[in-house]
Amino acid sequence: MRIKSSLIYALVVFVLSILIGYLLQIRLFSNYSEYNHATIMKGNWWFYFSTNIIICTFMFLGVFTLSITTIPLAVYNGIVIGNSLGVAVTHSLKLSKILLAILPHGIFEIPAIIISISVGLQGINFYKISCKKEYLRYLGKMYGVVFILLFLASLVESYVSFLIAGG
Repeated sequence: MRIKSSLIYALVVFVLSILIGYLLQIRLFSNYSEYNHATIMKGNWWFYFSTNIIICTFMFLGVFTLSITTIPLAVYNGIVIGNSLGVAVTHSLKLSKILLAILPHGIFEIPAIIISISVGLQGINFYKISCKKEYLRYLGKMYGVVFILLFLASLVESYVSFLIAGG
């Protein structure tokens, strides 16, 4: 699988999972959800960073497990995001408030998630490539990018998103 096609597959899996999570919330679970803004936005940068780096690491490691860890985590993560959007909509939050809560840190976090999924979906490549050292170097660089993006996202989520969303 080429990098470009794995990015497309990653986007498709992630976006479809978000849509599924959103539709599940809107159609099936709208009566069962409790919206608590303080709980959703609660946490410090370490909480956001550690949670996201663990998930992205396991998605990333799909490159060694033939995507076994990547696909279920990508789908689950997308469903959780879609479900969160659905909860916000079912509780009549304004679109502007939802976007203000997501976009500041999402510009870092979502690309990190997509990169992690994309790399994890390249599982067969690792076993097909003859020059593993060069490929491992590429993986190290990609993981470094994911790490930095998630670190920035956690800082922004803790100190910016919460404040401008009206926390």
